[in-house]
Amino acid sequence: MKRSRDWSLATVVSFHCTWIVALFMGAYGTMETWVFGGGWTEALFRHAFHVALISFGLLVILHIVLHRTVARPIARISAQLYRLGAGADEMDPIETSIREIRQIVRGIELMRERRRGGAAGSLRHSAEPALEELREQAKRIHSRDPEASRAILEATARLQGILDAAS
Repeated sequence: MKRSRDWSLATVVSFHCTWIVALFMGAYGTMETWVFGGGWTEALFRHAFHVALISFGLLVILHIVLHRTVARPIARISAQLYRLGAGADEMDPIETSIREIRQIVRGIELMRERRRGGAAGSLRHSAEPALEELREQAKRIHSRDPEASRAILEATARLQGILDAAS
């Protein structure tokens, strides 16, 4: 199967809008010539120039606007998702005036926060029993070796601090 060429969203929408406008402007010119009369060659050149000029201007402006407002933020969102998938916790801010893109950005931020909270919560959940066991062992050996007991309790307190900082 032949692979089609990848086109940007801005290019596809710009070309489709341009062809639609050119088609309808051409149909209008044809209808005007048919209704009001006149020479077909004169109408062709008169309307063809307008159709070409307006269509080219529309193509350029639509492409620039769509690229800046839609395609570029989507590319940045995609890069953020790949970074999050690779394990990065920080996000570069994505500023946009488009509501749907802001919703996607908020969703990514929520996913990042939940992932960060879930990892810390899961770590805390699995570490708590081990820390409690260390505290119990320190209490048992306190009567035989108070120095070792104190060292175990200090290490346990440091681990607790690390867990608290992670969440």
